[in-house]
Amino acid sequence: MTIETLCERSAPMRFPREADDDLLAERARLEAVACRQFCQYDKARLELGRTFIHIKATFKHGQWTRAYYAKTFGMFGVSFRTVQRWMQKARRADADAKNDGMSFLNPATDEGALKVNAATAKAEAELAGATRRKPTRENLLRLPAIPMKDDERDACERLVKGHWPRTENEIIALLKRLCVEFHIANSVHSRKES
Repeated sequence: MTIETLCERSAPMRFPREADDDLLAERARLEAVACRQFCQYDKARLELGRTFIHIKATFKHGQWTRAYYAKTFGMFGVSFRTVQRWMQKARRADADAKNDGMSFLNPATDEGALKVNAATAKAEAELAGATRRKPTRENLLRLPAIPMKDDERDACERLVKGHWPRTENEIIALLKRLCVEFHIANSVHSRKES
């Protein structure tokens, strides 16, 4: 199969102007596909970086060269420098993952630390009580699944567990700003809070 044939088969569908709902639905579907592909691409680059780290380790010092790379992998159209960046990113990701497990410290138990923790918890509870409405089925927002890298998802889960009242307020504020930016609402304060 030729590249031209592939391009013809994957040519984007054209929608008539009056099919706005169909167009928006198709765009949303394609955006979700693109997000998944970006995540897969990023994961593939990390894995390739790790593989090239292992390949490089099989060489003696100075033998891992552009010439070797061009001869062996040049047909794929990815530059040697790009592969070096993937390797660097893989090293960093592996180091971050290793350090992540080491960063958890036991909570302080001295009298001063306990007073600070109690005061912080009280302030967060007061803030949450002052700004949050009691959730009901009608006012809960269910978001679609958001594709994320493992480390991003883990970080978000830690954020939710450790800082939820403030995080919830920030997410609501961000969603309101996005509604204004995408012309779904006239202003952040377009609707009175109930």
